[in-house]
This record gives sequence, C-alpha cells and structure tokens, in this order.
Amino acid sequence: MSERKDALLTLPVKRYLQRRVDKAGTLPELLPGEMELTRKFGVSRVTVRRAILDLEESGYVIHLPNRRGLFTNPRKSKGMPHIIGIVGGDRQSIFFDKFTAMILSGFIPEMEEELCQFEFLSLSGFVPSGTRDTAFVRGMGVDALFWLIPPAEDIALIENLIREHYPVVTVNSPFLSNYRSPSSNCIGFDFAQKGRQWAQFFLKRHLSSPVYCGGTEERLEAFRETLIQNGASFPDSHFIPTGEDAEARLEALFERDPGIDGIVSDGTLCHSTVHFLLTHPSLRSLCVLLDGSDYARQICREHPELNLHIMESTYYKTAVKAGALGGRLLRECFRSGGEPVRKRIVRWF
Repeated sequence: MSERKDALLTLPVKRYLQRRVDKAGTLPELLPGEMELTRKFGVSRVTVRRAILDLEESGYVIHLPNRRGLFTNPRKSKGMPHIIGIVGGDRQSIFFDKFTAMILSGFIPEMEEELCQFEFLSLSGFVPSGTRDTAFVRGMGVDALFWLIPPAEDIALIENLIREHYPVVTVNSPFLSNYRSPSSNCIGFDFAQKGRQWAQFFLKRHLSSPVYCGGTEERLEAFRETLIQNGASFPDSHFIPTGEDAEARLEALFERDPGIDGIVSDGTLCHSTVHFLLTHPSLRSLCVLLDGSDYARQICREHPELNLHIMESTYYKTAVKAGALGGRLLRECFRSGGEPVRKRIVRWF
C-alpha cells in the first residue's frame, strides 16, 4: 500500500480518535476497540492499527497498566464539551476569501457560551461528494457543522443530517439568488433589497434611464420595479445578462439609445463594463455603480478618470451579520436537541 493511500484510509480513524481525546476530561477515558472502529469506518483491522500506532507515537492515546484497551491521554485532552466543524463550499479548509472571513468573525463570538472549539474541515477524501449517508459526517467526531455555501451535490446530505437532528447550519451564496439551499437551518440574503437600493442610487441623482449588467433575477426585478414605480424607464433591452458578448451588446444598445444615463454592473461584468467605457471616451463621465466587492474597489482605484461608484458600507457588514445569525441558529439547534429551525433571510445594511 502506498504511503498516500495509507494516510487517506487512516485519516478518518485518526480524526475521530483525536476528537474524542480533545473532548475528554482530566482522567483517562476508554476508547472504542479495534473491531468497533473497523466496523464503524469500513476499513481493515490493519488500517485501524496503523492509525492507533500513529496516535500512540504522538501521545494522543495511551495504554494503562493492568487495564485492557486504549485510553485518552489527559495531557492532550482539552476538556471542551463541543467541537464545531467549519466547512467551506468547495469542501476544502485551505482557502477562505474576505467575505467568508467576515462571516466567521460574526459566527465565532456567538458560540462562546457553548464552550466549544473550532476545526476547519476538509471533507475531500473523507466524505464522498454527493453522498446521502450521514454516517461519514457523524464519524468525524465533531458535534456540529457550520457549512459555508455548500455545493448543490451536498444538499441532500445536509437535509438528511437535519432530519436526524444533527446540528448543522448553512450560509447561502451572497452572489447567486437561485443557489440551491437546504429547506431549514439556513441563512440566505435579501437580493431584492439590494436591487431597490441600487435603483434609489440613480433616482437620487435624477438619472432615469440606466442599464443593468449581470446580476441575479431577484435583484434585477427589484431594480426594475423601483425605477418604474418612481416614473423612470427600464425596457427589457436595458438588461444585459452575464456573457462573453456583454461589450458588444453594450455597444449596440448605446447606438440605439443615446438617452442612457447610467450603468449598474453587478458581479462578473465589472471588467467588461469598465473596458467598454475606456474604449469610448465620450462615455467616461457616465455614472456607473459597481457591486461593493474587493474587485470593484480595485477597479475604482485603478480608474479615477471614470465616474465609478460602489456602495462601500454594505458588503462585509452584512457578512458579519449573517455569521452572527448563524451562531444563534446553531445554538438553538444545540439547546433544542437538533430540532430544525426555519430559514432566515439577512438584509443588506
């Protein structure tokens, strides 16, 4: 057996036993035997022994004189009642962007009352992608999951965990309104609110014929309705969806309608919008509103000659708000024995 394959097979067993040690008290506690671990993780007894040997060498588990079995080492124990697993949307724990970091900065303080510690989990190679079997998750030895933007193929697994009263809370994508999400124990974002805010941005500047590039359906419809309710126009032709031909469509639209007085550029079309303006000097003074991401801020710094705006205050404050709400939902799950809680929607500041 190769070293890599050996490590992958022993990893679930080692992780489970390490979590048992983390939660153990000041006295040695008996751990499951080899045969029980073999059945639990579906591996050979040789694999279990390799995992135990590694943990013995690192001092996590010990044998006691005149007693059979394997025990936790109190010197390695942390005495924490709960261990919360934090999972990124791509099932990896290596990289978190700024938005995710802000979610966690709101989440972790909310969990202080539960006397818990946190572990960033990588499910790749441990929990098969697309599985509905909750035993893999339960076998990780963590007491709950806080899952950030789970992929669609993992929703069925999360739904099954919720039905089994396992504490798991998810946070939806802040970028896609049609992102598939669990029916409960979930935090979503109010995309329509942001669309209304963006429409008000133009109305306050007495601009009544803007173009909307990219974005989500909910955000677009709220933008359209707010403009029309306030006497502005928004024909279907003023919406340009995400696509490689965005610049060509902008070109054709401005040729047909010289009365356009603004652009909203949402998500992936920021670059296309700015490039279009740079190649049309007569449009450089046009009022353009960008989504308030780090990328948008960078574009504004790089092109002071353009009339670019972003809504600075909403993006990361909302992430902190979502994280804090996620912490409160997970505490509800703990205190109710895992009873599902209704989905919550977070408004943008």
